Amino acid sequence: MNSTASLLSVAGAGGIVGSLVTSMLQSWLSRRAALDERKFREKKEAYAGLLNAIYQVNSEHSPANIKEANYWRARRELVGSEQVRSMRGRLFALADGTQNPELTIAEAAMLAAMSADLGFAGPEGD
Repeated sequence: MNSTASLLSVAGAGGIVGSLVTSMLQSWLSRRAALDERKFREKKEAYAGLLNAIYQVNSEHSPANIKEANYWRARRELVGSEQVRSMRGRLFALADGTQNPELTIAEAAMLAAMSADLGFAGPEGD
């Protein structure tokens, strides 16, 4: 009888430990998912702002547009992947208000890197 009581108490303790481990794991996974979602939103906002700023600089090469573009470029530096950050300056060097064929190539490379960083395509554009 005493061994049955010991067995039941051990089983109960194991159930409690199992519940605690499950609860902690669920909490960790939930925090991780929330952090991933926040990172995605930050990147998406920074990339959309940067692309809009580049468009504005191309449309009108004014000091105000350049200042706005620099703000979004800084945001990109904070949240972007290394692949996206490595393109720093190239688009802005080419985006001087003139028609430059290299700008189209640089824009395509930047869009592919941003898309991959947001998880929409692989690095090769899959």
